[in-house]
Amino acid sequence: MSRLEAKKPSLCKTEPLTSEKVRSTLSVLKGVIASCYGPSGRLKQLHNGLGGCVCTTSQSSALLRNLSVTHPVLKVLTSSVQNHVSCFSDCGLFTAILCCNLIENIQRLDLTPATAIKLNKYLLSLCTSYLKSEACSCRIPVDFRSTHTFLSLVHSILTSKPACMLSRKETDHIGATPIGSLNPIVSTTYGSVKDVCSARFGSKHFFHLLPNEATVCSLLLCSRNDTAWEELKLTCQTAMHVLQLTIKEPWVLLGGGCTETHLAAYVRHKVHHEAEAIVRDDGCSQAKLHVAAEAFCSALESVAGSLEHDGGEILIDMKYGHLWSCQADSASVGNWSDTLSRCGCGLYNSQEELNWSVLRSTYHPFAPQTCLPQAALGSASNLTVDCFTAKLSGLQAAVETANLILDLSYVIEDKN
Repeated sequence: MSRLEAKKPSLCKTEPLTSEKVRSTLSVLKGVIASCYGPSGRLKQLHNGLGGCVCTTSQSSALLRNLSVTHPVLKVLTSSVQNHVSCFSDCGLFTAILCCNLIENIQRLDLTPATAIKLNKYLLSLCTSYLKSEACSCRIPVDFRSTHTFLSLVHSILTSKPACMLSRKETDHIGATPIGSLNPIVSTTYGSVKDVCSARFGSKHFFHLLPNEATVCSLLLCSRNDTAWEELKLTCQTAMHVLQLTIKEPWVLLGGGCTETHLAAYVRHKVHHEAEAIVRDDGCSQAKLHVAAEAFCSALESVAGSLEHDGGEILIDMKYGHLWSCQADSASVGNWSDTLSRCGCGLYNSQEELNWSVLRSTYHPFAPQTCLPQAALGSASNLTVDCFTAKLSGLQAAVETANLILDLSYVIEDKN
């Protein structure tokens, strides 16, 4: 009879985030994820050491599914992001980068976990309340009378996935308005109507014509190799899910990093001018509130800064709080208006009377303009936009996951 091996005792570690190994591993994970972010993000090749196919991707769902993490803290983070992506399909990289930034920034502060968590929750509530308010100038209503906003949303998703290997013409083709036929349409192709009912989408009411036969729509995707084909399939699934979410909540957020920098400017200004009232309600000192707010805003700005991968300069304007990018070989601190063209989302141009500051540099808190120009509603087809529902949920998931990890006191592992 074989000898039974004695069970090993469970391994208990206190204060896991104080470990230099955990911190460095978290920093490496953030670097891997941040380098994938945005249209110019770098692709990652993941391969199992035991064999199998190679996965080339920059999407969070494929990246985290094929990336093996062993430490419990990292497993909590990746599981949270994967759960968010399974529900909303988009903004996985945004969620992961923001969560890592928050953890790293808070760890540098002389704040107890309880205080940091309480202040993070308050700052999150500031952001969510603002994003849902009518005064929010980085939220655009979807106009159901045209497909412009929907096409911009699809275009933003497609262009942010370089592994799809789509040219600009191919991207426009996938997101084009469908054409029924190039020849005169025969009356029989219209079919017959079985019933008519009323339907409501957002603020619009429509008559819904119900046909006798169910309509089947097919989307044919092809690519030059299997890697790009798999990435394209996943991207189009994301785009379709995001469109469904947008129909339920008919809003989009400005993309290109402008929502993050605008939110950071809004939170800084709010905390700077209302600190006394805030600490009276929350019971902490103004000094702790200011350092926590700076860590929170810096985390948001770092997400926006992750869009730049080629050594260019990232700026923020002092009027709207939008992000501006300048190529490394054309930076000119003395005359930014001649160097810059449009902000990250494409809403504003540099010909306006604007002042800029380098992102994450020290500047006096200012109130970003909170009145969205009427022209933005008509120019949605030229903007870079993000899904409102997915990004808002990603913001909440990032802060809540960071708070959960910051609150960890013990990690108990069963080594058997």
